[in-house]
Amino acid sequence: MKDTLKFTFIAYFFLTIIGAFMKLNHISYSQIVMAIGIVAMVLFIFLALAEIYKSTKIEGTEKFMWTVGMLLFSFFAGIAYLIWGRKRIAT
Repeated sequence: MKDTLKFTFIAYFFLTIIGAFMKLNHISYSQIVMAIGIVAMVLFIFLALAEIYKSTKIEGTEKFMWTVGMLLFSFFAGIAYLIWGRKRIAT
């Protein structure tokens, strides 16, 4: 699951940027690329929250804060989770 979470975040990041670039330049199939990027984002959020809620190292309030962060600021919370939070939270 460790590699899957990183892969889905990278896919979400690059597909969203590429899809937005394609959309701005009126390139065909930009909607499909953006849709795949959004699916990758939802998958990343789901996998990260599943890992957070399985953890016994943090309390419920911190789990709630990670949940709010992932739902409202998925990009920034995702970077923070992958760089700093995951080392401490994942079992």
